[in-house]
Formats: sequence, structure tokens, C-alpha cells
Amino acid sequence: MTLPPGTSSGEGRGPSHPSGREVPLPVALKPMHLLAVPLRLLKASEDHFDDLFRELQMATLPSTGPPEGPEGTAEPLVAPAAGGLGQLAGLGEEVKRRLRNFREPARRAVGEATKSGASLVDFDVVVDPPLLAAFGTCERLLLGAARAARAGHLLTEPAAREVGAWRKWVTDELAGQMEGRSPRVCPFPAVTGRPLPSS
Repeated sequence: MTLPPGTSSGEGRGPSHPSGREVPLPVALKPMHLLAVPLRLLKASEDHFDDLFRELQMATLPSTGPPEGPEGTAEPLVAPAAGGLGQLAGLGEEVKRRLRNFREPARRAVGEATKSGASLVDFDVVVDPPLLAAFGTCERLLLGAARAARAGHLLTEPAAREVGAWRKWVTDELAGQMEGRSPRVCPFPAVTGRPLPSS
């Protein structure tokens, strides 16, 4: 995978300044590899994120109907305070932005595997500490969304248990590679009906 402009293969070294001095990189970017990921879980995870982000965005859009508030204003389709959806929507936008560098290569992998008929995919991501931290923020969003769904404030149900377990594996795998561990083959099966790997 080609690193973004400005990255360097030398650890702790940045690109050269025209004066000849090295310019330190603002963060440590590291290419990482996810191996033998089941397409079904990657796609289910991405589809669930899309559904959740879309509903949270719609929940706080102004209504397209006649305004119910003071003249010239429109009430939100769903009151942001209802079930804390306003806060969840803000958190959803943050997660969507911060996970972009993970989700874009994941989407490309889904598209390529779907075209080729592959059930397992390998793909590369460029990770930095803020991206790893975003997985923790994502967990908060998913827990809040699950509570809102149980209370009847959201239609998007929590992801399947296996998808949740796979997401946890991805977080642990990327954290391990950030610390220098070699990439491991994903332990989840390519097809359904087998036991989940022990954690």
C-alpha cells in the first residue's frame, strides 16, 4: 500500500524540508494488514454503520412539512432530546469522520471481493493512534444506539453478536500491530453456522 504524501519509511523521521532539515511528522502513521477477513462480516458491519449513521442524520433533520414552530422555522423530524438522539447524532458524525481512513479501504475490499466472488478478503489500512482511539468512541456510540433502539427511539437494531465480536477482534488486532505484533489471520469462518472463536 502506498503511504499518504509526507510519510516516511524511516521510524521517527519526516520528509525533508527544502533547507535540508527534516520535518517531523505530526503523528505516527503505520500501514497494517487485515488477513482472511470474512466478506460477510465486513459487509454486515459496513451496512450496519450505514443504516445507523443514516437514521441518526435523519433524526435531526428539519421537517419538510409545514413548520410547527414559530413562523419561518421548522421543527426537527425527531426532537433531538428524545432518547438523547441529538447527542448520539453528534457522536455518530464524529465516528464517521474519524473512521473514514478505515472504512474507505474496507469498502474497496467489499467491492473487489463481491466482483471476484471471494468469501475472504485481505486489505491494508494506514493507522495512527487517533484512529485507534476512535474505536473506543465507536463503542460508546454503539452502546448508546442499542439503548435507544431498546427504548423505541431508533429503528436500527444493534449489529448481530458475531459482527460485534468481529469488530472487537479488529480493534485488538490493529492495537497489537501498532505495538509491533505480526498480522494474524482472522479467526472467524467464511461461512455461518460455526462456533465463534474464543476470546
